[in-house]
Amino acid sequence: MSKRSYDMRYYSRVPHKLKANRILAHNHVRHTKDMPSGVNGFRFWTQRRESGWVRCNCGWQGVPHYCAKGDENRKCASGTWRQIEI
Repeated sequence: MSKRSYDMRYYSRVPHKLKANRILAHNHVRHTKDMPSGVNGFRFWTQRRESGWVRCNCGWQGVPHYCAKGDENRKCASGTWRQIEI
């Protein structure tokens, strides 16, 4: 079985411009609209556009981004990230 390489690049701040054929994506961890990377395990990154990723409707950061297929109907937690921080 071969390992797929998505050419993932993790960020500490949200990139607002992406190179062609790259998407901004985040993991499944509960988050708020203003959640920064690293809080409670929440991470975001850019990667090559591949199948299995769909446009996310959660409202995070107010920028177009993607999530794993099946997670696209999750919504951000209400409040600020400091309110849900463990």
